[in-house]
Amino acid sequence: MKTVGIVSEYNPFHNGHKYQIEKVKKELNADNVVCIMSGNYTQRGELSIIDKYKKSEITVNNGADLVIELPFVYACSTAEIFSSSAVRILNSLGIIDHLCFGMEDSEKLKEIISVCNFLLKESEEYKVKLKEYLNKGYSYILSRENAVKDILDIDTSFMSSPNNILAMEYIKELIKLKSNIKPYPIKRTASYKSTDSNNQFLSAFGIREKILSGEDINSYVPGNSIKYYLNLNKSNSKIIDDCFITIKNIILSMDSEDLYKYADMEIGLNNRIYKNIFDSKNVKDLLDKVSTKRYTKNRIRRILIHILTNYTKDELNKYKTHTPKFIKVLGFNDNGRELLKQIKNNDIKIFNNYNKDINKLNDVDIEIIKKNIKADNIYNVNHDKFNLDFYKMAFYKDK
Repeated sequence: MKTVGIVSEYNPFHNGHKYQIEKVKKELNADNVVCIMSGNYTQRGELSIIDKYKKSEITVNNGADLVIELPFVYACSTAEIFSSSAVRILNSLGIIDHLCFGMEDSEKLKEIISVCNFLLKESEEYKVKLKEYLNKGYSYILSRENAVKDILDIDTSFMSSPNNILAMEYIKELIKLKSNIKPYPIKRTASYKSTDSNNQFLSAFGIREKILSGEDINSYVPGNSIKYYLNLNKSNSKIIDDCFITIKNIILSMDSEDLYKYADMEIGLNNRIYKNIFDSKNVKDLLDKVSTKRYTKNRIRRILIHILTNYTKDELNKYKTHTPKFIKVLGFNDNGRELLKQIKNNDIKIFNNYNKDINKLNDVDIEIIKKNIKADNIYNVNHDKFNLDFYKMAFYKDK
């Protein structure tokens, strides 16, 4: 029996995602697809347009056999932490044969593996070059790309594409773990921010824009998922600004030095955020004022969520190399149920919903779960739905 893992966000699940699942099952002759999915918050520092339980139901209804949650402390983080933690969790299950991921340059897998091996060596020459570009004000991603280009004298343009960045982190972690999981990239069907309405594989970004502006999305998402988006309109986008008011109040209640404690923050950026928070009207306004080529908008959005959820550097440092000994199941079918039975041969605690058994976990895992629940409560505050993970069951699709 062959099982493929997919690291996903599905914000929202669209035709390209369904295509990926169908393609990988056909090309690899895979029996099962396991998706590890970010929940109510995404890697780029956004709130999911629909909640994690609805996303999971859509995913299982469109070909996935098992959906598990990537905990908030990893999901809303840098590409490196997002990717490496997802791979570590999948690897720990002992049931995954291949890791499938979309790439802008899937034909360059050999070159990317070569660069990943180079990056993992962290030579002194590379460290010096990296620091040189960081000091010039470039973001970490661009600094890394420029350093590799200077040293290896190769075309490194593929290193800055969003999904290639994630792919590199997946591959680096597989190499570090000496994992038996084999990487299996497929060509992206649309660029990350594609808004080409003539393409049935419109990007998640383009679909979100249409949803929030009340436009028709029937051509871009599976027919069985349309009902989940019918009640979404422009008013839903206000949740971001609602959160912004809370974030602004938190920031105004402290000094700029206090902001340094939050995950993803660095000295200098805390002062930029504090200086510009006073006359910023919403998230977009603040991003426009604070972002630079070094401080990307994605990073600043994540920091705002970290402030909102009180996610600190100390916590991040504790969690980022930790491999949880539990999984939270969000959805499954009969095949997924059989996979869960196989996982039980390991020392992984499986939760359909959280219960008193969380007290049997190690302290770090308990902290991760509590952080997840608190973050979800903030996400659901406008809907008066709290502590859902304690009583809401995972979605099950029978035959």
